[in-house]
Amino acid sequence: MLRAVTTTLFLFMLVPVPAAAQDHTLLPPDVQQAFNQTSLHIELPGLQAVDSYGGTVTLGDSRHWTAYRGYTRLSESDFFALANQDALAQSAKRTKRTRHLAIGLGGLSVITGALLFGSSGGFDSAGNLDTSMRPQIIGGLLMGAGGVSIGLGAIGLTQRSVPYWMAQEVADEYNDELARDLSTN
Repeated sequence: MLRAVTTTLFLFMLVPVPAAAQDHTLLPPDVQQAFNQTSLHIELPGLQAVDSYGGTVTLGDSRHWTAYRGYTRLSESDFFALANQDALAQSAKRTKRTRHLAIGLGGLSVITGALLFGSSGGFDSAGNLDTSMRPQIIGGLLMGAGGVSIGLGAIGLTQRSVPYWMAQEVADEYNDELARDLSTN
């Protein structure tokens, strides 16, 4: 039992803990207003819970977060571009382009499959399936099924390219620099 507790404690010591963000509520009122309008923050949708130490914990998917600058919602690529994280901004743009391409190809494949299946003639005069058009029927069904699977695969690309905690660190660094810049001007 003691070995399990010490192992668990040791593993918790290995987990990196992000540096605490500075408290920006102590800025002068005019600077605070400018800071609130231009600062970056991250919202993680999910359930709020209280942990055993009395702190608030958000229970949610860490890859589904929303970025804001002031009160304006930002895309992931715009968020990283504002924070001078060009590599992450480019990665977010590529992911979005890939998602749109996959959705478009999936839709095109479903439409092509439907057209192939529809042009197969369907049934003969006796009400039986016209077997002379088997390749078109099979091709239409396969194209449609392939399009659906491509479209479902694109759903997996809706997640953000970085987890919430990493985006929060980027926002904290940006906000610390912004507060210094606003205070000196």
